[in-house]
Amino acid sequence: MMIASMTPKRLLAASLLAAFGTFAGALPTAYGATPFRLDCNPSADTAGWAVDAGRDFDGDGVADVAFSAPCARRRGRRHVGTVRVVSGAGGKTLFKKRGRQELEYFGAAVALVGDMDGDGRAELVVGAPGHDGPAGPDSGMIRVFRYGASRAIRRRRGRQPHGEFGASIAGIGDVNRDGTEDILVGAPGERSASTSKRTGRAYVLSGRRGLRILGSVEGTRRDQRFGTLVRAAGDIDGDGFTDILVSSEKTPVGSIPKAGYVEILSGTPPFDRIRWRSGTKNERLGASGDAIGDIDGDLVEDVLLGVPGGTVEGVSGAGYVLADTAAASVVFRDPFGPQPGARFGQAVANAGDVDGDGFADVIIGAPYADPQPSSVLDAGSVFLFSGFSQRLLWAAPGPMTGARTGWAVSGGIDYDADGVTDLVVGSPGATARGRRGAGTVTVHSGTDGRVLKTFSGIGGLSTRLYAAGHTKRGTVIRSFARGTVRLRHETKALAGKGPRALSMAILNDVPSPKPGQMLLAIAGGSGGRSPTIEVYRLRSRSESKLLSVEPTFASGYRGGVNVAAGDLDGDDESELIAVQADATSAGSLGRVDVLVFERTPEDRTHPFGGYAQTLAFSAFQVGDVTTGGVPIEADGGRAAVGDVLPGRTAEIVVVPATGAPVVRVFSAGGVLLAEWLAYDPSEAEGLNVAVADIDGDGETDIITVPAQGQPVVRAFHGDGTPVVLAATKQPVSFVAFPATTSGATVTAADVDYDAIPEIITAPAGTTANAVIRAFEADGTAVRGFTSYQPFADATSVGLALAATDRFVNK
Repeated sequence: MMIASMTPKRLLAASLLAAFGTFAGALPTAYGATPFRLDCNPSADTAGWAVDAGRDFDGDGVADVAFSAPCARRRGRRHVGTVRVVSGAGGKTLFKKRGRQELEYFGAAVALVGDMDGDGRAELVVGAPGHDGPAGPDSGMIRVFRYGASRAIRRRRGRQPHGEFGASIAGIGDVNRDGTEDILVGAPGERSASTSKRTGRAYVLSGRRGLRILGSVEGTRRDQRFGTLVRAAGDIDGDGFTDILVSSEKTPVGSIPKAGYVEILSGTPPFDRIRWRSGTKNERLGASGDAIGDIDGDLVEDVLLGVPGGTVEGVSGAGYVLADTAAASVVFRDPFGPQPGARFGQAVANAGDVDGDGFADVIIGAPYADPQPSSVLDAGSVFLFSGFSQRLLWAAPGPMTGARTGWAVSGGIDYDADGVTDLVVGSPGATARGRRGAGTVTVHSGTDGRVLKTFSGIGGLSTRLYAAGHTKRGTVIRSFARGTVRLRHETKALAGKGPRALSMAILNDVPSPKPGQMLLAIAGGSGGRSPTIEVYRLRSRSESKLLSVEPTFASGYRGGVNVAAGDLDGDDESELIAVQADATSAGSLGRVDVLVFERTPEDRTHPFGGYAQTLAFSAFQVGDVTTGGVPIEADGGRAAVGDVLPGRTAEIVVVPATGAPVVRVFSAGGVLLAEWLAYDPSEAEGLNVAVADIDGDGETDIITVPAQGQPVVRAFHGDGTPVVLAATKQPVSFVAFPATTSGATVTAADVDYDAIPEIITAPAGTTANAVIRAFEADGTAVRGFTSYQPFADATSVGLALAATDRFVNK
């Protein structure tokens, strides 16, 4: 760590991961820069990305809370963003505003600042660094809003393409003594006026109409990204004016990568440097910062600086926070011990005097911490420390895997009116109302850290379970949500095709689906009178039929088919798989052909596109035996698609619908790669199959259950070795329905939102009495999941299941 009071060349930020995101998937542009991007799921809101509190927006005498969801969609446009202000006296929404442009990221930065229009109330300033303005793409924009008005009362656009004006915002008091709050705005992508290098800039703007520039400070080196993070620093130099802090986490120092760099500047023109500090390798000094007042009693105001990449006790990426005082540096660390990659200090804020000792206290976020001794990953944690003694007052862990609790923090409100300051915490990765990544903002009691109020985003990815069966109204698909037990709606399918077994598969179940991108294929399975496959678009309130596919088998087979789907060529568009559900004819028992279809684009003849066959191969042949010499005698087959073997492409897993319980794994080109018997042939006849990472090790597993026989669920790796659970040291093997010997059907979904799929089963051979159950990989029932009957009104056999954890909710 280096500290100095002399002026070096400014060395500033390279990204917005600090408090406002990261760059992902950037491509060169005509302007010689990379497009502005925040690291958020394109199908989720990520509410809690930025938070601010401590100012009275509605004039009721109580400080309010502002927060953003910059990744929220609007009318199908990605990452438009939304911002809310809620009352600090009950949580009522006082203000809500959406952005306008796709990829604008409205709300990447938010700040409640002092009175700018003379009405005695605070204003809300919102940054949209991805805004495309007259100056060019990503030139950025800020807007100022007042209580009671939906239109902005002030606005200012960035002056350069890819300048990212509005990436960070802070109120800094009345710099020019005109009676109006002034603001500090970062534009880390702007070029230097003297060298044309993309150095970045920080602006001081008058709060009066027009947001006149009072001054600015720019970086001096290429790609410094000066202005990535801006904050009020308190009156460091004692001149009666608020000074300013500019920092960035990824700034290299010489050849040292991601060291980070911080400058504290005078709050009056010409904004001379007061002091500076740089980090060491990968420390990311300056990812966060805030004024803290005088916490060491020396009558000089101090500053908090986050160092989330710092090494603690030899643990890299554990992180820490500095209280940069005039006399020395006070260090805050995770009191429960350092964790690699926890990023303690990614967010830090002045919490106010919570413990009543006369000194401000400190709230710190560690969004990638894993609460101990839980196995929940990246849940995050927040910590409240005494600013004077550095004693831990309380800690609050994140509620679930991937919540990233502590990504943003703020203090300055008394939500429960108990006279003790409460804290605001953003968890942009949290699941809210069954929607992954919707994000939450929680208000925590300053006394003990308990949650007083939760606000949540709207858009996110949820689990949906689809069940198909036959009723008096015909064949229907039923959609279940909220833990998969609440019926959302039903859709008629396969009209006129007659009762028979059914098969379903989800298409385009990709990590970041767009609304309407996900499809469902349904077909009549064993006993079907035609190989017709119907494809439906999955929607929140209904499934709409897009098209039908009529597979043509070289053998002349015209019976039912079983379907599967998966991305075999890496283009994020699922291929459709059709497998013979029965033997080609009475004399050809054993042959099972598999057809692969690629999606074709829309045209005048096919307004919704179609599917063209690209591959055909035989998974089983007449007279086939296993490698151990067991006759297979397959009568139809079933399939699943997943990346079950090392490599970059998915494989096709095929099992007999009836016959020896053998599993075969084929390449995307139809080449046999692996084979094994999953059960003793005397105990099982045919199989049902699904694929999912049920043990959370990052590898896709193959789940099997007999189609006939006792429904013993097992799981295998792609090479046929059993999946052994780390906790029990036992292979996955349990009986799903002890009272039946008619087999079961199987799929997988994360119904408890722990980021690990559970095994979903229902008895085979019956529909009206079929009860859907959910199991962990060790065979225990999923906690909180209520077993239910999807088709109590069924008229014949034919239950099929399919599930997704990535249904896009708006």
